[in-house]
Amino acid sequence: MKSNLLNFVLLVLIALVLLGVFTLFQSPHLNLTGTEIPYSQFINDVDQHKVSGVNIKGNEIRGEYGGGPSFMTYAPYDPTLVDRLQRNGVSITARPEDGLHWFVSLLVSWIPFFVLIGTWIFLSRRNCKKAS
Repeated sequence: MKSNLLNFVLLVLIALVLLGVFTLFQSPHLNLTGTEIPYSQFINDVDQHKVSGVNIKGNEIRGEYGGGPSFMTYAPYDPTLVDRLQRNGVSITARPEDGLHWFVSLLVSWIPFFVLIGTWIFLSRRNCKKAS
């Protein structure tokens, strides 16, 4: 009975480690919709009335050309950007940046490490008991 429980715990720990590693290495850059363009090209396209709408989230700008493909760019600090977009008839949607509290971010990034160390200690103790 005790052996089955230990095997189950080991299996759960391995699954958690694999899930943690997958989450850790999953890149947010793979979730891009549209092509990434330089900010200078974005400004030129806005001035030429090619851009129909934008979604601004932090310094990330995602948008659509009038009836065409979508794009994505990153904006430096530009206090005139919103005025420029409004002057050129661009529909603006703004959302707050998805920022986690620094403690939560730190905890999430360290969880796979702690699970890996815990699994290693568990397996080491288990092998030491079998050798005795």
